[in-house]
Amino acid sequence: MNLRYVCVPGILPLLTLANESSWTPQGSVGVDLANAYIFRGATAVDSPVAQPSVQLQPWPGLFLGMWGNIALDSDHGRYPEREFTEVDLSVSYSLPFDALPVSVGWVEYLYPHADSGPDREVSLSVAPNLPLSPSLTAFWGVDGVVRHELYTEGSLAHEWAWFDEQLRVRMTGTLAWRYSPERATGFSHAALGLTIPYRFLALSTLWMIPIDDRVLPDDVFDRPLLFTLSFRANF
Repeated sequence: MNLRYVCVPGILPLLTLANESSWTPQGSVGVDLANAYIFRGATAVDSPVAQPSVQLQPWPGLFLGMWGNIALDSDHGRYPEREFTEVDLSVSYSLPFDALPVSVGWVEYLYPHADSGPDREVSLSVAPNLPLSPSLTAFWGVDGVVRHELYTEGSLAHEWAWFDEQLRVRMTGTLAWRYSPERATGFSHAALGLTIPYRFLALSTLWMIPIDDRVLPDDVFDRPLLFTLSFRANF
């Protein structure tokens, strides 16, 4: 899963300094193996990929993330094999609102083999504590090709557990909307996801459903199905 989180002003963690003196930093490392790299409905790499990631939580509510995409073959000559096509750096902070959890943050997208500079976004995420785990996340482009573009995702999720919670299945539904001053504006796609986690492993599939080919053109929508095997370890 791609780490597309949000930035936080550095002063915010200081607000909880008095109450969190016993906090122990924690984090996770992982890698996803997938049949392609799909970003916001568009097929970025149409061949098998590996996506390593690291997330650190040095302070309550503060998250630092790094995520990368490695093309395992050249995608018809587009990329060098087994090299990074993209590296994302993110910082996010979850505001201490129990009734309405809110996160703010920053993400920077780096492209090692591209002539253009990085893309940068700020974002805001709201996830009320309600049935079906609704959430709404908005990304606003501040630099690069996404400058002055708005991308939003609304999602619902539900999880079932069987055999004394030894087997769990999580289903998600997502609807995406995009605003651009230079390209078409509207709903781009929907997605249905199914994930089966087991200890440090997870098997998932994502079905992409295009809505408006002016917003998500046919020439970038190459893979309707994404299959992923994930490995995660917490520390």
